[in-house]
Amino acid sequence: MVVDEVSIPSKTNEQFLLKLLHNKSISTEPLYLNHSHAELEIVMFKNGEGVYLVNKTKEYAFKSGDIFIFGSNEDHIVTQINPRTGTESICLHFNPHFIWSPENDLIDIKYLRVFLNRGNNFEHILKAELPTSKIIKNALHEIENEFDQKLFEYELMIKVKLLTVLIEINRYRGNSQNKDALDSISNQYLQRIEKSMRYIDYNINTAITLDHLAQIAAISRSNYSRLFKMLNGVSPWDYLTTKRIELAQKYLLNSNMPIIEIAIHCGFNNSTNFNRSFKKITGSTPSQFRKIGPRYRGAIHELTM
Repeated sequence: MVVDEVSIPSKTNEQFLLKLLHNKSISTEPLYLNHSHAELEIVMFKNGEGVYLVNKTKEYAFKSGDIFIFGSNEDHIVTQINPRTGTESICLHFNPHFIWSPENDLIDIKYLRVFLNRGNNFEHILKAELPTSKIIKNALHEIENEFDQKLFEYELMIKVKLLTVLIEINRYRGNSQNKDALDSISNQYLQRIEKSMRYIDYNINTAITLDHLAQIAAISRSNYSRLFKMLNGVSPWDYLTTKRIELAQKYLLNSNMPIIEIAIHCGFNNSTNFNRSFKKITGSTPSQFRKIGPRYRGAIHELTM
């Protein structure tokens, strides 16, 4: 698998706000790994045919031009690839707070409604022939061009293009569930939740408790958990665990550090908890991942140090 990656970094170490990846697989290569991540993801297949399995239960046959939408911590894996075509795709990953952060020039949680409010019958695919898909395809290509050219304020222009994509998806889905709940979150609470998320990013390898995060945000524990999940699609603990596992993947792929040291460095107090969490998120043990990971860099989106 061949992967090219560009990103807009955050102010914290080893984190990003938005990442664009170009994945290209040929039929003779192993299939993708099952995986999930805290970031939201939009995938467009430029070429090829195959089958996507989502949350271990839903199968989608895809072809060139089809688009997929994945929320936080949703398992997804390409299980079949047409041997005549291989696959080529654009994957856009972004953190929810890239959209709703009070520090950003354009903020509105409603843009993320299609990711944060969805029922069990949510369909992850947008077929290529839809007018909406064609608009999204053009916007993704424009995001590619912005990364290539890096003109003045290209990061802000990329965000504008991403907002166009999100609006088109929301218009097509007609998603209005829990609209009042999302609209009721004040800028003050956005600032408080983001403050706690920055604390997680800067202290990911230390002992962190839900009570402490709630104290940092100056919100009661129950309200903090509720607001955090509304804004990010996952609970605070799931977010923290996923971020730690993403960091562990980097060290497993790019260092010879013993696994127990990686576990401690990534904030796990023992190898049992580390192994259990790692397998839940990646589908493999840390030792298995270290052996097979280099063959599947595209499946884990080219994690680099």
